[in-house]
Amino acid sequence: MSRDVLKSVRIGVLALFVAVAMSACGGSDDKDSGATATVAAETSAASASEESSGGVAPDACTFFSKEELQTATGAELEDGDEQMAEDGGSACRFSGDPNVTINTYVTNEDDFSAFRDAGASSGTVEGLGDDAFWIEGADLLHVRVGDTAFSIRINDDLGQIPDVRNVVLGLANSGVQKLS
Repeated sequence: MSRDVLKSVRIGVLALFVAVAMSACGGSDDKDSGATATVAAETSAASASEESSGGVAPDACTFFSKEELQTATGAELEDGDEQMAEDGGSACRFSGDPNVTINTYVTNEDDFSAFRDAGASSGTVEGLGDDAFWIEGADLLHVRVGDTAFSIRINDDLGQIPDVRNVVLGLANSGVQKLS
C-alpha cells in the first residue's frame, strides 16, 4: 500500500474517532456509554498511528496511579479497569464519580496533527508536550511527547469538579514529565 493511501486511511480512522467521540458526548441516560465509545474510538485511532510508528505505548492503568487520579479529582475511584485497546495502545478506566479514562498510544507528528485538525478539537494547548489539544464538551485532552501520546478524559456528569479542564491540565503536566 502506498504511503499516501496509508495516510488517507489513517486520517479516515481519525475522522471516524472524532465523529464517535462527539456523539458520545450527547445526552445519554447511561453516563458510562460516552466513556466506553470514546475509549473504543481512541484506541482505533491509536492503532492506525501505531502501524506507521512501531512501538508500544505505556500501560494506561499504571501511567497515572489511582492515588494520583484521586488526589487530582478529589474523588474515590475504583482500581483501573483495562479497556479494549488495539496493537501498541492501552486504555484504562477508573470508575467513580467522576470517571477517569486514560489512553496511551504510539503516534507520530503528522498523524497527531491530522487527528487534531480533523474537526473536534477546540484548539491547541500551547506549552504542553510537543503538541496537545483539548476537545470541549468531552473534557478530553490529547498530548503528544515524541512518538508517544496519551489522553485524559474526566466524565464529571454530576459537576463535582468546578474546573475540570484545570484538573486535566495538571494531570497532563505530570504525564509529560513521565514521557520526557
